[in-house]
Amino acid sequence: MTRVVVIPATSQSGLACVHSLLSNPGPVTAIRLVSRRAQADAEKALTFSPPASVTLEVLGGVDASSDPAILQKVFEGFDSALLVTPHDYSAGISQDAAMTENMIHAAAAAGIKHATLVGSWTVNEPVALSGLAARFVGPEAVLQNSGMFWTILRGGFFSQNFKVHAGKIKASQELVVTSGIFSPVDVDDIGRCAAATFREGSAKHGGKIYEMNGPEELSIEEVFRVIGDVTGRVISVKVVPSSALPLQGFMKQAFEFYEKPGQKAPYTQDVGDLIGKEWTSFRSFVERNKSAFM
Repeated sequence: MTRVVVIPATSQSGLACVHSLLSNPGPVTAIRLVSRRAQADAEKALTFSPPASVTLEVLGGVDASSDPAILQKVFEGFDSALLVTPHDYSAGISQDAAMTENMIHAAAAAGIKHATLVGSWTVNEPVALSGLAARFVGPEAVLQNSGMFWTILRGGFFSQNFKVHAGKIKASQELVVTSGIFSPVDVDDIGRCAAATFREGSAKHGGKIYEMNGPEELSIEEVFRVIGDVTGRVISVKVVPSSALPLQGFMKQAFEFYEKPGQKAPYTQDVGDLIGKEWTSFRSFVERNKSAFM
């Protein structure tokens, strides 16, 4: 029997993990959903119909920044945990690593045996992408030395990121972008991969790092060609150097990285190996989210 804590449960990958486990729980018999939202709001946001074999519990008012003693209690009585790197928009990204490490320490102290962490591929480029990688390098090291069995899912460039262009696409405005090669991954696939690590257990996935990417590599022009094909829209794209855009900080680093020939996020078959035919192509993602671009 496997008992899983998901924190923060309202994250997209956390929600996708829960949906996957409830549709195919395998050895999972209990899931505790943890949210920073007040209890009533958390219960409203996290409404599921679990199968009879799975006990589902919602715990609100707790998040990764909570007092360690309080946070530890979240994990007590459970053996596995999905830890999704948190982000407090009001605080920026500077505290994300500390909050993640707080979760890891609390999980280990509570006796969690297997923790799966949703991190980022940017740890592969700690210098060129130092602004983003700083959120994830430290927590990976803490997890690997925590005494728990661990699995790391390094999130790639999200398919959802392209929704930022939806407004201009709807308005038939020209898109000004930089060049790059992308293998966009649907965030829901990351959650499905997390579910697989709990169904199949630490014996198979302990000590493993998986790169989360989509099944194909696309140039920036090909990305918008797919969106145009699916939506029937003519999308005008102007590719410019990153220096022509008003970028700062980690965003400047990211755009500069992608525009250099040969530089890209890792491209592997890890997601396909974990979830098989559920692996979402970018075209499938756009088809499922067509209304966002229409």
